[in-house]
Amino acid sequence: MTDYAVVLLLYMTQEGAGTLLSSARLAALTRIPEPTVSKILKILARHDIVHSVRGMRGGYMINKGIGQIRIVDVVEAVEGEIAVTDCVADSHDCVIRNHCAGRGRWDAVNDAVKNALAGITLADMAGGEDRNSRAVKAAL
Repeated sequence: MTDYAVVLLLYMTQEGAGTLLSSARLAALTRIPEPTVSKILKILARHDIVHSVRGMRGGYMINKGIGQIRIVDVVEAVEGEIAVTDCVADSHDCVIRNHCAGRGRWDAVNDAVKNALAGITLADMAGGEDRNSRAVKAAL
């Protein structure tokens, strides 16, 4: 669902700062089913990525500048803690932990993935292909 979350955020940026968009409107713009849009927007609101306004003229708007919204924050809001393997998750208690040949070695891989995602913002994703490619290369 992270891909849908990024698509929704990108459409919200195109509508302009401070523009309230309903989940129904975003569903129509993106062709993502409205129940999915609603679910994602509620998740993003809980993580202060978007702001919700209730009422007849309510909706959702981006809470920060798009250069401040890191892709890692969107991924973690929607998917939870980034863990390329279960053993790097804080909540994981591995039954083979004491005998694992890979013990501790996945941490560097996981950190590299998180750091790469932290180096890419929604503004980078909203830019053209060249800009996006440069941002991804710089993050790696």
